[in-house]
Amino acid sequence: MYEDGEKTWSIELVGTDSFDLEDEDWSCDEVFDFGTRDNPLSWIEETSWNVILDKMIEIIRKYLAQGLYSGLLKEYQGISIGFVDGDIEILFTK
Repeated sequence: MYEDGEKTWSIELVGTDSFDLEDEDWSCDEVFDFGTRDNPLSWIEETSWNVILDKMIEIIRKYLAQGLYSGLLKEYQGISIGFVDGDIEILFTK
């Protein structure tokens, strides 16, 4: 996720070639970005970065619990979220 300024936030969805609970650098091992690098999902909201992070965590956890394609996502080793310059929150692991 990114804090773009001017109350604008964006998020990219990426797939990586590795996953390691002990080393967050696995998230830099990108192999595809679903087209979100050039066209990130963006929105305007006047709030703090930690509120945005909490909201996104809640949305993704809800989707993983009852979303149409949650089973497909759970076939992967892990799912996480975080700001590009911050810590990663692991939301699912096999």
